[in-house]
Amino acid sequence: MDASTAVGKLARGRLMEPAAFESDRAGEQWAEAYQTGWPEGCRRWAPYFGYVRRGRQPHPLDPKRTLRAPSGGEERYEPDVESGAAEAFADCYETYVLARRLSRYGHTTEGGLP
Repeated sequence: MDASTAVGKLARGRLMEPAAFESDRAGEQWAEAYQTGWPEGCRRWAPYFGYVRRGRQPHPLDPKRTLRAPSGGEERYEPDVESGAAEAFADCYETYVLARRLSRYGHTTEGGLP
């Protein structure tokens, strides 16, 4: 049994606060899930549609991970203007707002739904 893990510490008789034990155990499980990967077909960190992640750089040893970029400032998402996704997202949102407004005024589909 690995004494450096939360369960290993508990098994070796090192008493821990219940909250600290649970926090350590959950953290270890998330770290293991991240390292071993998610179920097939699931992406780890899906990008936000219409946005670009800034303030991160590729990890030098693991191409699937990123690190905080020292010159990139705080991590943030900026609108993806270059690909046109930001404009498409804005158009979809305007359509959504218009549909909500029409529903508020009592307009419905042919089936009677908002």
